Amino acid sequence: MSLRALSLQQQSARIDELSAKLEQAMQVMDARMDTLADEVKGLNKRFDELPSTETSQ
Repeated sequence: MSLRALSLQQQSARIDELSAKLEQAMQVMDARMDTLADEVKGLNKRFDELPSTETSQ
């Protein structure tokens, strides 16, 4: 699909559609990053609770 073949109205509609998809993808990525951050915090807590003999190796 060539942009030259599309009218300005069609181009604008396509940009709106792609912007919405991008926004949705970014929200999904944000949620995944939040989940990963929580998992890292949990792992850090578990690591901090290990006896010092196990963490010094």
